[in-house]
Amino acid sequence: MVMSDKILTTGIGSLPEMQIDKAFEYSLQFDIPFFPQILSIHGNMIDQINNSNFHGLQDFYDHCTRDHKKLVKVQIAGPATTGLPVSHYKKIFSKLDSLSFNGQVLIFIDEPVWNEFTIDHIRNLGRKVSIHTCANLSDFQLDDNLLNDLDFFSYDYLLNPNLHNKVSNYEKLIPGCVDKDGKYSNILFEGYKIISPTCGLAGSSDISLVLKNLRTLKDPPIE
Repeated sequence: MVMSDKILTTGIGSLPEMQIDKAFEYSLQFDIPFFPQILSIHGNMIDQINNSNFHGLQDFYDHCTRDHKKLVKVQIAGPATTGLPVSHYKKIFSKLDSLSFNGQVLIFIDEPVWNEFTIDHIRNLGRKVSIHTCANLSDFQLDDNLLNDLDFFSYDYLLNPNLHNKVSNYEKLIPGCVDKDGKYSNILFEGYKIISPTCGLAGSSDISLVLKNLRTLKDPPIE
């Protein structure tokens, strides 16, 4: 995996209404660009999977290649959220695999409520399992053995500030530490590799502030 010794920034997925090229421009400002989901283009995250709608994804990969990005992120709604069978997800992954990118693609499964079903479902497809959730997590979901089965776990740090005390491998955690309005929380980043917003930014009134505050957390000013 292409990774840096420094903390990297990435996003979740959804962005406010805008032209898709503008969405790409915003995403490319992150260390790990993320494929943007625009409601009027892709529908909500369940619509997107129901309709296998990844309009613009190859163009996004091309933008990332021109910008010399070697690692990108694509997020899709998961099976516990959509209720769709393994066969549908096989088609989704086949579609994603049919596109070309000169680098590595991290595919995240968005599950507000997740469990072993999600992990088993994706593993049955021969895939790595990286999950994003915006939820206030239950003790079951914070079980170290369950989390250790994941490649990455992206979560809302503002709702779950003590999750790092419950796992043995910080490098798997992606704390979402800036919300859609730019509110953020300082955290101890020892061991973390990637940080992000808490969730998608479709409801944000100032996505530039979100990115600015993520960068402040990544590289705090020297006092």
